[in-house]
Amino acid sequence: MDNIDLKILAQLQQDSSIAVADLAAEVGCSRTACWRRIKSLEETGVIRAQVSLLDRKKLD
Repeated sequence: MDNIDLKILAQLQQDSSIAVADLAAEVGCSRTACWRRIKSLEETGVIRAQVSLLDRKKLD
């Protein structure tokens, strides 16, 4: 895992719904390279799941 992987993970922790093109621009790599890195992080278990955080107060 290198610096770009760490940047990808940090961005995904903030917003996992970010478009790959936007994420790639943020971390400084191409869309294809970014997508491949995300897939690799998923396949190796570094990224286990994508979740939605709900606001308990709004749900009542």
